[in-house]
Amino acid sequence: MSYPCPSSVGLSQVVRGPGEVSGWAGHAVTVPCRYDRSYRDYVKYWCRGGVRQTCRPVAATDGAVTDRRVSVWDDRSEGMFYVTMIALAAEDEGWYHCAISRSVFRADDTDSVYLKVREVVTPPRVETTNTAAVTTEVTQTSPLSRHSTEESSMCVWSALRWLLLAALVASAGTVTWWTRGSRHGTPLRNSHPLTPEFQSCLHKGSPSSSSSSSSSSSSTTSCVSSHPQTSKQLAAV
Repeated sequence: MSYPCPSSVGLSQVVRGPGEVSGWAGHAVTVPCRYDRSYRDYVKYWCRGGVRQTCRPVAATDGAVTDRRVSVWDDRSEGMFYVTMIALAAEDEGWYHCAISRSVFRADDTDSVYLKVREVVTPPRVETTNTAAVTTEVTQTSPLSRHSTEESSMCVWSALRWLLLAALVASAGTVTWWTRGSRHGTPLRNSHPLTPEFQSCLHKGSPSSSSSSSSSSSSTTSCVSSHPQTSKQLAAV
């Protein structure tokens, strides 16, 4: 960036400035000014303003200071003096002069310098909130595994159902057998019917006839003796 040169242009200069410097707001900047060593014993100063005749002195090597943020240090051996400005602000931007004070009969030698103050861009503050992450483990059962489990359960239940049914049938048969045995006495192990001849023989000797009980008993014995097959059946009872 170029700026219009102030009124020092065209004059025979014994001091030279950098022409333009820049600094960051809130920080410091140092401006180097070179001069002819024959002027090492002269007072050097820093003045503000675009026109040499009307620029306002800010700080000088003789200790004259109007702004405590500005200091001037003279390195006579090198023919350089340095102007340092601290805590730059936006309003510090503008035209200045590196200047050497000469006799009252001669105009001061100056060279114009433009100071650019750059604003520091601060990124917006982002507030972050730390949230404790809660991890929940979810156990999922695959459809294939669930189907296999259901089939296994159905098979077990089917087997148990048939076992229970068989137990019920067996219990019912046992109860029926026990009931019949209690009602009619112990059944014959070999349930063969008596022959008609044996039944007729017994009928003839039954108590309904006029015979006595002793004769009935002897008649029964006689029937058994005359029917050996039936006697075997009775012996098996």
